[in-house]
Amino acid sequence: VPHAPLAGVEKLENIVFSADNAYLRRALREIRMLSSLSDGRFGVNFEASASLTSTISQLRGGTQFIFDLVDQPEGIRLLAEKVADAIIRLQTEVDACVPHPAQGTCHRWLNYWNPGRGFWFSEDDAIMLSPAMYRDIFLDVDQRLCDSARCAVVHWHTAGLHLVDILLNLKGLRMIQLSFDPNGPSLPTVLSVCRRITDASVRVCFQMDFDPQTVRAIFSSLPPDACMFYFGYAPDIAAANKVVREVARLAHQAKRKSNQPLRATADSRA
Repeated sequence: VPHAPLAGVEKLENIVFSADNAYLRRALREIRMLSSLSDGRFGVNFEASASLTSTISQLRGGTQFIFDLVDQPEGIRLLAEKVADAIIRLQTEVDACVPHPAQGTCHRWLNYWNPGRGFWFSEDDAIMLSPAMYRDIFLDVDQRLCDSARCAVVHWHTAGLHLVDILLNLKGLRMIQLSFDPNGPSLPTVLSVCRRITDASVRVCFQMDFDPQTVRAIFSSLPPDACMFYFGYAPDIAAANKVVREVARLAHQAKRKSNQPLRATADSRA
């Protein structure tokens, strides 16, 4: 079915959370099945690319979204609140179905576990916003997403580093997952911003291809216990374990130099 953009931001009645939605019913049915099969052996979760900015951009169309931000920011704010309602309701339904090992939550996107209820959300299209736009339109609504769980993690892009100081106002944000953009800021610029993140007691997850020199540069700027790595690919388990051992070795080197406690985590999908 061709996607028809939402005719206007005032059409809020078109956005509803329906327990009778066929896609939702199927998703919850499969989640319950996987949860029963897991029997404590593996984590289960379902996380759509939950994002206020990207969802609205898709609803309105990318170009129209930009015009809306300037022409009718209050309408976009109301639309964001409606989208947040649906996202929180969806995650609540999922949380009722999935296992909670050690009273925590497992996440499929970064393959991580956190204590208590967790929430992972993404703001890909925020890179197009000015700091004032993000602060005035989306910050309080993203705060609602963070308030819905004990541990909130946000997916962010290095092209959006100009918003990080505003983002750090989110209470309850535990980690920022940074995805390196091909034409984004240089590594020294990224690390200078990451230092502000870790100084705010928020961890950083680097989504990147494994490169020892880059990992060494990260550990020379940031405490290893504030870092997590999500490497996109390894050809087999042996290669993945080799990467993990190398990251641990580099972290130990950094620990010896800085006398900081060590807790570096690497994840790689085979």
